[in-house]
Amino acid sequence: MQEAYYSHFSERRATRAGDALNARFRSDARRLILSGPKAGPESGALRILDVGPGRGQWMDELSDLGHKVIGLDLSRDLCQLLSKQGRPVVQASGTAQPFLQDQFDVIIAMHLVEHLETYSDVLEFFCQCRMALRPGGRLAIACPNYLAWREYFYDVDNSHHYPATSYRLNQVAKDAGLTTTKVQIYAGPFRSWPVRVLCRAILWAWPRRLFAERSWRGGPWEKLHKMAPAISESILLVIERPT
Repeated sequence: MQEAYYSHFSERRATRAGDALNARFRSDARRLILSGPKAGPESGALRILDVGPGRGQWMDELSDLGHKVIGLDLSRDLCQLLSKQGRPVVQASGTAQPFLQDQFDVIIAMHLVEHLETYSDVLEFFCQCRMALRPGGRLAIACPNYLAWREYFYDVDNSHHYPATSYRLNQVAKDAGLTTTKVQIYAGPFRSWPVRVLCRAILWAWPRRLFAERSWRGGPWEKLHKMAPAISESILLVIERPT
C-alpha cells in the first residue's frame, strides 16, 4: 500500500516556480552539507547515498561534481525509472538499508523523515544511517518545520506523519549516537529571518481550502497548492558519526 501511494504521487510535478526555488535550495544546502572539515577521502570524490531521491536532481548535481552517488527508494516504479535513466538505485526501505557498515561518506535524506510514522521509525532510520556511514561521515536531513506549519503540516500532504522540529531531530540524533553539527532554517530557499517571517505570514494567509483539497487537477488552484511547500519553512540538519 505504501509503495503504491508514493508511486501515485511521484507523477505529480512541481510548478516551474517551485522547481526554481527547489534548485536554489539544493545549491545552498549542498554548500552547507559539503563544507567544513574533510567529509571524505583526499581525492575529493565522496561516496554518497541519496535516500528518497525523487526524480534524481540531487543525484545528478552531486554526480556532476565528481562524487559517486547511489539512490535508495521504496517505490519500485521510481527505482525502475531512475535505473532506465542511468542512475544507480536500490529498491529498499530507509529503515532496512541493505548496505555494509562504514560504506558512505555522506547520506542525504531530503523530505523523508516527515513520512515516517513514529519516533521509533525515525530512530531506526538514524541508526541505519549511522551504521552505513564511515566514522566522521555526515547525514543531512531536510524536512518541514512543524513549528511553522502547525496543522497545515498534515493538510498539505496526507502522507505526513512525524512532526519534526530541530529540537526533536537533534534529540533523535543523540539517541542514535550521532552529533548535530549544523542547523539551518529555510523559508523556501532563503535563510534570512525577514524572508522567513514574510513566508510564514503568506502561509497563514493562504486560503485553507488549498490545503484541505488534495484533488486539484490543473489551473491556478493546483499551482497554488503545489507552491505552498516551496515557500514554507524547512529544517536542514547536518549530523556526523563520531570518529
